[in-house]
Amino acid sequence: MKLINEEDVESIKNGDMSPLKVIFNSNYSYCVDSLIRLFGCSQSDAKDLVVDSILVLKDKITAHEYSNENVRSFLLKVASNKLKNQRKRNARLVDYDPILLGKYLSTQTESDESDGIKKQVQRIIQGIQSLGDPCTSVLQLNLVEGLSLEVVYQQLGYNSKGVLKTTKSRCMKKLLEAIKHQ
Repeated sequence: MKLINEEDVESIKNGDMSPLKVIFNSNYSYCVDSLIRLFGCSQSDAKDLVVDSILVLKDKITAHEYSNENVRSFLLKVASNKLKNQRKRNARLVDYDPILLGKYLSTQTESDESDGIKKQVQRIIQGIQSLGDPCTSVLQLNLVEGLSLEVVYQQLGYNSKGVLKTTKSRCMKKLLEAIKHQ
């Protein structure tokens, strides 16, 4: 099934889900196999992503936002975007509030959770310190001290905000690599 015919689109808009079942059954195994092959995800993740993609398709159709395109392409595009976003979220070392990052080290709690957070924060700070300038100064001011990029831009005297953003982005990549190798 390449395109959804107009009658099926109207049926879905009117609440009839039988066309979605047909779309699901005819594309499910192909999409699961493609996600595993193309992105190396687990079978259970691929299955979940395909189901989520079908739900997005239903939502797009009912909201009149679906332009009739190849269904498999649409499902794979949605699934791959969801997978990329999921991997990006999982790649973050600590979900932090920059202002609180330095304060985690000074808390006096004894819980295992706070000890784990303290260790992560210490790894981040050690990673920042190992990078050298300009990375150390940019990341120290922005992440640890919680200063906005606007303030960091003014304090460090960068030529433009774009240069500072690029520097921070490159430094964050270096920091991730440094922390992985600790």
